[in-house]
Amino acid sequence: MFKLLFATMDKTVKTPPNVSPYDANHETNSQRYIYSVWHDLAILAAFGGRHTNTVALTSQHRDGSFVECTLRAARVPTVRGSTGRGGGKAARKLLNVARTSDIIITPDGPRGPRRELSKGIIYVASRSGNPIVPTAFGCSNAWEIQGSWTTQVIPKPFSKGIFMAGKPIEVPAGLERDDIELYRVRVQQAMESLQVCVDEALSVTNVELQDSGSPVATRC
Repeated sequence: MFKLLFATMDKTVKTPPNVSPYDANHETNSQRYIYSVWHDLAILAAFGGRHTNTVALTSQHRDGSFVECTLRAARVPTVRGSTGRGGGKAARKLLNVARTSDIIITPDGPRGPRRELSKGIIYVASRSGNPIVPTAFGCSNAWEIQGSWTTQVIPKPFSKGIFMAGKPIEVPAGLERDDIELYRVRVQQAMESLQVCVDEALSVTNVELQDSGSPVATRC
């Protein structure tokens, strides 16, 4: 079903050079990344394009099971677990995977708060040496399916999708607690700024659909 929905979409992908996980040439790039994706936008990220070398972290929580099934349909392998409390086994497996693959982490999972970045993704970046890529996703017309603590955004047929990634954020090795918080805030702000850009661009799209003679400028 999701494949059919996304096949009808008019998708725009904007990323820095050689950063898009949907770019076939990215697979030959020796640099691996950690993609930060809000939990409610995971389906948009999964089906935004054909992933070339990506593994996703999904939680043991009930919502994580739904996301895992969705990722499997998108042919994205998963690691079940958490980067937070009690997630040491998953974190160690991720660090092994990070040597050869890109990783998708939903940093506000497994139970929220919604769109509030946890420190786990900073820990993985610091230990793996792989930069964090902030992302943002949106579509002009969507369903929002309620989960246990947040929604999942699912595009309606023939909607317009905008998928963006920001400049990779390097995280130094061996960060202390205060420095981890510093980078947590930095990635949080980058995610929020990108989402504003996507939302503004979609607002322009909706205005143009209603009145093609009155385009609105966006600052992004």
